This record gives sequence, C-alpha cells and structure tokens, in this order.
Amino acid sequence: MKYLRPATIPEFLAGLSDHPGARILAGATDVVPQGRKSGQFPAILIDPGAIRDQFEGIRTEGGWLWIGAFTPFQEIVDDPRLNRDYRVLAEAARWIGSRQIRNMATVGGNIANASPAGDSMPALLVYEASLRCRGLSGARELPLAEFYLGYKQTALRAGEFIEAVLLPPPPTVRKDYYRKAGPRRVLSISRTALAGLVEGGPGTALACRLAAAGVAPVPVRLRNVEALLQSGFPHIPDEQGRESLAAALRDDIAPITDLRGSAEYKFQVTLNFISEMIEEL
Repeated sequence: MKYLRPATIPEFLAGLSDHPGARILAGATDVVPQGRKSGQFPAILIDPGAIRDQFEGIRTEGGWLWIGAFTPFQEIVDDPRLNRDYRVLAEAARWIGSRQIRNMATVGGNIANASPAGDSMPALLVYEASLRCRGLSGARELPLAEFYLGYKQTALRAGEFIEAVLLPPPPTVRKDYYRKAGPRRVLSISRTALAGLVEGGPGTALACRLAAAGVAPVPVRLRNVEALLQSGFPHIPDEQGRESLAAALRDDIAPITDLRGSAEYKFQVTLNFISEMIEEL
C-alpha cells in the first residue's frame, strides 16, 4: 500500500489525477473497516490532512449553505443553523455511529462511499442538495440526485473529489421526519432509512419530498409516493389509501434480500415509516 500526503491543493489534485484508483483518507471510518473485512486495502491512499481545513466547516455562500466535504458529522449535529433550518440532516447525522465515529466520519466520505444505505443521503436528497466536485480542470456542480449512476457507481470523474455539499435556502416546512431501522437502536448500520419534508404554511397547499436508503441500488427520491400524497393526504390513512400508497411505493423502490434483511421487511418498514409521518401530520 502506498500512502501520499500532499502539502498543497495542487499537489492533492495532481495525486488524484496521477492515481485514478486511489482512495481519499477522509475519516477512515469506511476505508479501514472495509479493508479489515476484505483483507485488502486500497493500493494507494491519499491523505488530505495538510489541506483538509480548506474543505471543512459550514458557512453561507450566495444564499446557499456550504458544507465542506471533510466536515465531520459531529459538527453537523452541533451546528445551530442546521438544527434550525435543516433539522432532518442534523437528525440523520445524530444517528450515525457513536460520538467518536461522528468526530471522524465526514459527510463527503459518506457520499463518496456510495452505499445504498448511506445515512445522510435521504436527508440531503429531500433538501435537494448539490455537490461541488473539483479536479485539475476546475470545479463543477451537479445535483446529488444525479450523482449515483448505479450500485457503487458515481458521476465522479477521474481525478475529481467532492469539495463541498451545497444546500439551497430552506423550504417552509410544516412537518419534517427522519427514521432509521437497524439491528439495534444505536451504533447501528441502516437496514433502511426514510427522510421526509412536508412543505406549506397554514392555508396553503401541501407538497412533500420523500427519500429512502437501503431499498434500491442507490438512495432514491420517492417520486410516485410524493405525487400520491400531494393529491390526497386526507385519504391515505384509510385501507384503500394505504393500498394506493403501497402500490406507489413499489413503483419507487426495489429492495433486495441481503444481510440487512429481506426485501419484504425493507418494503414494510419503509411503508410503515411513511404511514407514521402521515399520521403525525
């Protein structure tokens, strides 16, 4: 295994360009456990430690919220702006591992790891987050919803890394929701997770955004469920409404049976989460 620690941003970008298969050592909370489990570590690790403070932190940028890719999750948990305006993201971060893990694990690493069950992705999807990716040729932005191309496949180009997560101005939220199912209450890897926002103030039409993890090859927005709920919130709790909800959900997700649980279990848990959100509303 080769270990590189560039001293400057140009050196970091050059290292990524010269070694397309290299892994970035952000928080090491994915790289190290995966290497120990498989017995194989990446051939090349690039440590951004000397420059990471330039891509870490939370600030406002042009009306959007900028979250550096090397920002640890505990900083997201503790940030007052996120707890006020983007509560679903703060809540999702709160359920990631232990405090020790959250002090190391980074939001960019969680996204780049491309797990279908990544904890932060449903929250970021309902806030319609974008990613700023950078390489030697410059920076570009793309919606998170377009970042995952398939199982463990992303739109990152060779030599690029995720520089920051960008959140648009927060919506007017009537109800927010985040639930995660795992083998235990804490220190648990997700079996499935659901994030939801219901938008609209008193006297206005309601709109909703829903996203789930662990139920498809990539984290997904539940577009068919969103459309159904927007057309008939009052009718969903009855039996016919629940059948319509289940049909819409089956069109949105494609869970598989694996070590995290059976396909039917993941479907039923996701359906129950949505029903709970509606009942709370």
